[in-house]
Amino acid sequence: MTDASVLVAGVGAIGLFAVATAMAVRHRKLPGADAFVFLLLALVSMTGFVVLGRTGVLSTELALGGLIICWMVASVIWAVFAFEYTGRGPTMTGRQVAGLLLLPAFVWVNAVVRNSLSGPFKSASFAFGSVVLLATISVGGFGVFLVLQSAISYDDLPSDRALVLTAFGASITLLALPASLETARFEVITDVVLLGAVAISAAAVLVQRNYQLFESGPSTGHLARKTVLDQLSASVCVVGREGRLLDANREATRTFDIETKNAIGQSVDEVLGVALDVPTGEVISLETVDGRREFEVSRSSLTERHGTHIGHVYLFRDVTEQRTHEQRLEVLNRVLRHNLRNELDAVRAFAETLGDDGPMETPTVAARIRDVSRELVHLGTTVERAERLLARETLDREPVDVDALVRSVASDVARTYPDGELTISTPDDGIDARTDREILEATLAEVVDNALKHTGTVDPSVTILVRRADESVVIEVRDNGPAIPDHERAVLLDGEETPLQHGSGLGLWLVYWGVSRLGADISIGENDPSGSVVTIRIPT
Repeated sequence: MTDASVLVAGVGAIGLFAVATAMAVRHRKLPGADAFVFLLLALVSMTGFVVLGRTGVLSTELALGGLIICWMVASVIWAVFAFEYTGRGPTMTGRQVAGLLLLPAFVWVNAVVRNSLSGPFKSASFAFGSVVLLATISVGGFGVFLVLQSAISYDDLPSDRALVLTAFGASITLLALPASLETARFEVITDVVLLGAVAISAAAVLVQRNYQLFESGPSTGHLARKTVLDQLSASVCVVGREGRLLDANREATRTFDIETKNAIGQSVDEVLGVALDVPTGEVISLETVDGRREFEVSRSSLTERHGTHIGHVYLFRDVTEQRTHEQRLEVLNRVLRHNLRNELDAVRAFAETLGDDGPMETPTVAARIRDVSRELVHLGTTVERAERLLARETLDREPVDVDALVRSVASDVARTYPDGELTISTPDDGIDARTDREILEATLAEVVDNALKHTGTVDPSVTILVRRADESVVIEVRDNGPAIPDHERAVLLDGEETPLQHGSGLGLWLVYWGVSRLGADISIGENDPSGSVVTIRIPT
């Protein structure tokens, strides 16, 4: 190209870039518009260096250096534009963009220093510059990939607009590549760059004027779907074909304490701490920021537009309160029909014995009636307590002095069983937990009461141990009675019982419900030399 042709082409490209910039400025509040404006300014600067170099205003070395730096800046900004415009790729902060823009600075410093080097140092400098140039091309190429992905995989971008944008981005990414070749003449490099600048500037105007670049960007559909997911009250995790976490909505990251930056790409089983190979509708127990909760899992297959399976979407619906409510209705119905009827039948039988002058002595019958009446009162108190604690919609979490709470519970239970021996062991420096005081107190009282009531020994003994463990407070209740029967363990551990083998009373269910609401864990072991150990682990 002659100098006159270079001037005409350069001025024409700069004019078209100016028109495109003015068009983009009108949309600055839309995704990618700001980045697009800065991209065009970088391309204007690059074109200016070419024109000034060919017309002799700047030296060849200075013009070539400015061209390469502006091209690298434009490639980086193109990638940032693609991230914002498509709504995919990393969310770039100002600091991260500045970090990417250090690539051109490294190249400039390297080029300046290289002139004073020789031998292996000069070779190393050239190799370093080549690596940085390759990194710049890779960043720009990733932006091109995102545009193509929006059109092909997600159908968020019309094919004609995607074609123009792909050519636009690819041209920018590869525009100044000939400048990295030491054998290329300056005139050849600038001719290629100028012709490319003219084509890119025309495309920048065309894609805004004819294809409404910013009026309906692909990020709208993507961000709309993301917003809908984030507004769901249920937790949602998107998992790839290999079982690795790809995305999670806001509720999932909060509930399961997921650090998205660290968790993306990891096995979802490791992130959640449980294998998800369960049928749809299965209820599983998961650790959450509020302790252990129960979730109904729904799994949907994730396919791309051609029907190829690419992963799964898991929806976790917290059913802890729902299951507790259903169990409460079932258990209370059973208590009213079974336990209460049996106790009243016993009272009636004893009363008839008194009236019929039966073989039992009056004091004995009276004592039996008092025992049954006491059981009925205890049953009514437990029902009332369960209703009061479980009817509350939210927990009242507050710092609780566990040492003081344990001693208060032990003192109350000891008055009911004056012949029992209660021993307490807690840390000397005290121990606190952030939990619901009333529910924890009722749960622990029932465990200690049950331990003393069913020891079946002349000298019942219960020991309460409190200790810290990781991020939990552990309370152990040890007794010297018989082992807890399997059907009663099923109530405490799993919240289950069969019609033929009911738990011995409502108290066991109160313990299970209390532990569930606190998000705590409960386990049962054997005491040495005899008895049981009930362990409650409370998240702090």
